Amino acid sequence: ARLAAECDCPVVRLDGGGLDSQLPPPRLILVTAGKGGVGTTTVAMNLAVTLAQTGRRTLLVDADPAGADVTNRLGLLPDHAVSQVLSGWRTVRETWLEGPGGIRVLPSDWAEEQQEAWSPAGQQRLVDELRALAGQIDYVVLDIGRSPHPGTRMLWRSADLALLVSTPDVVAVMDTYAAIKLCCADDAAPAVWTCFNQIPGGAAADDAFARLSTACLRFLALEIHRAGDLPTVPALAPGGGPPLVLGDRAPAAAETLKQLASRLRQACEEGLGREQPPKPGRPHASRPAAAGDACLQP
Repeated sequence: ARLAAECDCPVVRLDGGGLDSQLPPPRLILVTAGKGGVGTTTVAMNLAVTLAQTGRRTLLVDADPAGADVTNRLGLLPDHAVSQVLSGWRTVRETWLEGPGGIRVLPSDWAEEQQEAWSPAGQQRLVDELRALAGQIDYVVLDIGRSPHPGTRMLWRSADLALLVSTPDVVAVMDTYAAIKLCCADDAAPAVWTCFNQIPGGAAADDAFARLSTACLRFLALEIHRAGDLPTVPALAPGGGPPLVLGDRAPAAAETLKQLASRLRQACEEGLGREQPPKPGRPHASRPAAAGDACLQP
């Protein structure tokens, strides 16, 4: 960093934080949604803290190119942010901050300050840095905000699994299907898990998952998995404050979040995160599937 300041040019750090090839790299869990306002950041924060509470060393990355949601929600005022990692000015270890509940946080900056940083080369540098945290971090939770976004396509391909957050609202479910259809075009796409938030009752979640699962299996030949469903409580709404699992504001919801984290952790640790090779004749995810959209209607 000092050399960069003296010569007024970026210096790419290549040490990767001390990669030990004998240790497994951190598991990368992508948290995203097809539309905004469904609680993606809320779920990401609580998932990260819950993983840390089970003894897993966890890094929460504020990786939404459109804004600094995690950074704002946790009240962080960082001197450095993810854009400098993307640009090669700093390493992840030089940039992360200590967060609540024992997590570490890689903060973000305002959208206009990081637009150019989310290049393919920048994304690859971030992924390499995260994978190089073997022996120091067990799980990385990436809050990438709304998908699809050109700045996060490589993160999709690199993740061990993707958690899609939605509400049971028809439009939200259709937007979730559209995100899956566009982002799972690559054979290397991660397994897709869902979390339905702001559920008024169990039947609503059952119906929403059934519609989404049927459309994905029938028109994309993709099996999706159900991680858990969260009730309608103020602490789980967008902007609902600090991680719910750190307090006693909604014990039932906190227990559901812990069960959700346990399912995802088990999937990663049993090697069930990555999707199996596509079946012969699996349609390309960018192929129009109007029938699939119609299938999502209640």
